[in-house]
Amino acid sequence: MARPLKDPTGAELARLNLNVQARFKAAAKAKAQTHGMTLTDYLEGLIAADISDLQAATGIQEALIPKSA
Repeated sequence: MARPLKDPTGAELARLNLNVQARFKAAAKAKAQTHGMTLTDYLEGLIAADISDLQAATGIQEALIPKSA
């Protein structure tokens, strides 16, 4: 399941730019792939798992469930 191109509520998406060490990006991307997720989906999932208010928001959980779950 791919992440929708728009927020489930219809809100605009916000860009998040990160500068990380190349080895962290590679490791995160590889881990995301093991779950059948993109790097963006994986990072959103980590944030949602850490912030319970986001998990309760409509559509967030459904969009971020790893394929391996």
